Amino acid sequence: MDPLTVLSLINLGSAIVVNVLNIASDVLAFAAPYLPHL
Repeated sequence: MDPLTVLSLINLGSAIVVNVLNIASDVLAFAAPYLPHL
């Protein structure tokens, strides 16, 4: 693969990771009052 394809895949992967982390933090913030605190 050429470097441009590798860079675009890395950018796409990091964007997906950031989106997943944002969604996870939103879910945790929403669910925190209902979860037993550890």
